[in-house]
Amino acid sequence: MGDSIIGRNNDGTLNEDYSKWCYADGTYTYHNMDELLDICVKNMVNENFTEKQARSYMK
Repeated sequence: MGDSIIGRNNDGTLNEDYSKWCYADGTYTYHNMDELLDICVKNMVNENFTEKQARSYMK
């Protein structure tokens, strides 16, 4: 994972356990897995990938 997509702690240091979309400035972006799945799934659905398939893939 490149530094540009790695999450950061409050002090600006990298937190390689999370991406910047899940953890930014020492704060979790999502409060639970279902909240994260809802966001990801809606961005994955297309004519070749149904919501059910996307949700199953992410779980």
